[in-house]
Amino acid sequence: MKYNPPVGGAADDPYVDEDPGTGTAGSIVSGAAIEHVQREIVDTITQAGLTPSEVDLTQLYGAIVAIVASNGVADASETVKGIVERATDAEVTTGTDTARYMSVKQIVDAIAAAATVEQLKAWVNFNGIGTVAIRDSYNVSSITDNGTADYTVNFTTSFANANYVGNVTTGSDTILSNVYGLFPVKASPTVSAARIGVNTSNNVAIDTEYVFATFFGDQ
Repeated sequence: MKYNPPVGGAADDPYVDEDPGTGTAGSIVSGAAIEHVQREIVDTITQAGLTPSEVDLTQLYGAIVAIVASNGVADASETVKGIVERATDAEVTTGTDTARYMSVKQIVDAIAAAATVEQLKAWVNFNGIGTVAIRDSYNVSSITDNGTADYTVNFTTSFANANYVGNVTTGSDTILSNVYGLFPVKASPTVSAARIGVNTSNNVAIDTEYVFATFFGDQ
């Protein structure tokens, strides 16, 4: 609906009251200023399915409420703003729903759950010659030297069970080939420690400068 200014006024002039004391003339109201407002209101009331009444002065509000309720709010999509429902924990676990959203906690829990098995849970890089020295590690508290090329990797946080996977590789500044890592050796893995070793291709234990061990599993 377009604004209708006082008769003789500019497009956006306001209406003013007459003030005899100052000699200000009151605005002259055009027919359109009265008629258009009424017709707009009556049309809104009618569009809402209501019958215009001379005594009910709340019909405009009732009409707006009815129209909003009947039209509702669209469901949200990739291109439309609207209402979206939060997924239940079961739906997050299933992971097939494409219409619901996840809360921050659900996202954090889902990431943690996905990481229980798939991610690396412990690793260590250490010098296996002389006094064993850890260069760097994650979730490894210490290395026990059990003898020549025989080591126990002690975990800071234990695994949930002893069925985790381990891999051992080795390197040397002087030994060029035919040396490999072993896991497990001489003892079965436990939830808190893994015994590893280094041998030559002739099955002879040998200390090397670089021993690398990684472990995957559930914690």
